[in-house]
Amino acid sequence: MSNSITTAEQNVNRYSDFTMGLTLLKDGVAYIPDNFVIGFFTDGYCKAYVASRINGVYNNCAVDGDTINIYFDKPRFPLGQLKCRFYEKVENDNFSDGYMDTCVPITALPVNIVAGAGDENVDVEVAYPSLMDDIKDYIDEQIGEGVDVAAATTEEVNAECDLILT
Repeated sequence: MSNSITTAEQNVNRYSDFTMGLTLLKDGVAYIPDNFVIGFFTDGYCKAYVASRINGVYNNCAVDGDTINIYFDKPRFPLGQLKCRFYEKVENDNFSDGYMDTCVPITALPVNIVAGAGDENVDVEVAYPSLMDDIKDYIDEQIGEGVDVAAATTEEVNAECDLILT
């Protein structure tokens, strides 16, 4: 599943530091949640490269207008297509860390990690889908067509949206 609007493939050398300008579009309008965590990975990469903003504290990123600039400092991804999962963290005291994490499983980005020459700056626009539509589509795609979102177990949904955030 890909929500990427940018279609031009971009290449980054696996040993290079690079910057990504990520623009999220919700209903065609730039959207940046107050608190977010984004995990980037390629197939075979067991630990995500994480960029986040929580309570105004930035990690590996900065917001510039309508764009989240992600700074990949020694990411050392395996070769392959760069993917990400986006978590919007909504303040809610009913959860142990004070946030309800909402996973928006954006997967394939038009960025390839390559052994050869690449770009040092890439730009990507991604549609930030309506959460329930996205979860329904994702469950249909990953678990099976016709699964009732309300009836899907928490474990099934979490298994597909789980990401180790370390």
